[in-house]
Amino acid sequence: EPDADTADDKLERWARTLPRERTDNDRVAMQRDAEFERRRTALVQAWSAQPPSLRDPKALERDILSLRQQIYGTHAR
Repeated sequence: EPDADTADDKLERWARTLPRERTDNDRVAMQRDAEFERRRTALVQAWSAQPPSLRDPKALERDILSLRQQIYGTHAR
C-alpha cells in the first residue's frame, strides 16, 4: 500500500481479526523492541559525542550487550 496512513489502517483492521492473546504478545514484543532501540540509540549517541580519543568500541559493545540482556534476558541473541 503506497499510502502509509491507509497501510496502517489496513494493518490495524487485520490485527483486530487475530486471536487476542497473539496480538497482546506481539504488542509486548514490539514495545520491548522499541525500548531496546531507543536505549541503544542513546548509548551510541553518547558514545559518539565523546572525543574520538576517549571512544572505546569494546566498552560500547559491552554496554549494548548489557542492555540487550536487561531488555530480553540472558538467553536472547
